[in-house]
Amino acid sequence: MKRLITLVIALTLMMSLNAFALDKGLTFTHPEIGEPMTIAFNSHMPYFKIYGFTYYMVVDPAVPHHGMHVNDINLINDNMSTIDESLNLLFDYAEGKTEEEAPVALTYPGVMEEYAAQLDTLPREKKVQAIKLLNGFEGKKGYKDLQKLPGFEGIDAEALENTYSEFKVSVDGRQYPYRVLQFHIEETDFDEYYFERFGYVKVQDEWLLARVAKEYGGEYEGREIYMHGMAGFEPNAVYDISYELLRDMEWGAKFDDVLKQQEGQKDGNAVKVKDIDLFGIPTLASFDFSNGKLSSIQYDFTNRQAYFSAFISLYTRYADPTTISQNGDMTWSFNDMIIRLHYDDKQPEVLVEAL
Repeated sequence: MKRLITLVIALTLMMSLNAFALDKGLTFTHPEIGEPMTIAFNSHMPYFKIYGFTYYMVVDPAVPHHGMHVNDINLINDNMSTIDESLNLLFDYAEGKTEEEAPVALTYPGVMEEYAAQLDTLPREKKVQAIKLLNGFEGKKGYKDLQKLPGFEGIDAEALENTYSEFKVSVDGRQYPYRVLQFHIEETDFDEYYFERFGYVKVQDEWLLARVAKEYGGEYEGREIYMHGMAGFEPNAVYDISYELLRDMEWGAKFDDVLKQQEGQKDGNAVKVKDIDLFGIPTLASFDFSNGKLSSIQYDFTNRQAYFSAFISLYTRYADPTTISQNGDMTWSFNDMIIRLHYDDKQPEVLVEAL
């Protein structure tokens, strides 16, 4: 019994120390981006600054966001708002109907931008409905239903149907339908401009708000970087930005092909590749196989800074983490691949797995 109690205390202390180390954060020049950055965690959610200005943050779960509970460590939980509730609370804020100071403007980037005028003329209930239909929350059939709303009668439903994609994420070993809405918000305080992303998972046939993140910059709009879950992006496009992470390999590649192409060393059922960089970070790569086919790649690093560097590099490619644990482990989840970033003071790692 004493041994069990000692083990529990040790594990608790370890988690507390990890949380403290993450909250304290780190200031360094990012090896890939080349800019001085400060990155830390607030209530276990990451944020980072460039030259002292906040650039990205996952909204603090300890503070209600426009009255919504978001970014829980347990991503699927009983306090989640429905999509209708979340959009109504967002528009209450935008229209000055809450105790918060209303923003100067809330606009619709992405697939909604072309239809902003129609959206702004609709009454609240129909506006919420149109946003859901336009962004694929009702599937392909929703585009024909969209034509029934005032101002949308002449839209090309077939063209929208052709761009429709389904998105999924894996949470606790289970896959859920997933979609993202993005808004651009201009606030009066300090002339702040940012994109705000709302990530929804579909649980028991209902879309529920799980994740809210803010990005103070326009790179995603200008560079059209893939964002999993956002209407207008093809799921297969994730591989176009994964060249470095997958080292130009495809899932299912044969052992001998990987061994030759990577110029690695055979190590049992794995191919090891030494003295390489991932995102400008020195690493050791291990290619692992299932039934003779490539099924995962693991990158091992050697210091704490590599963890923070890897987080920013993964964010710049894949946007918001799907899950974030209390001790800093994160995942980015796609229809058939999952990326895991594991926090460790001395040996952080990135694991990429085919689903």
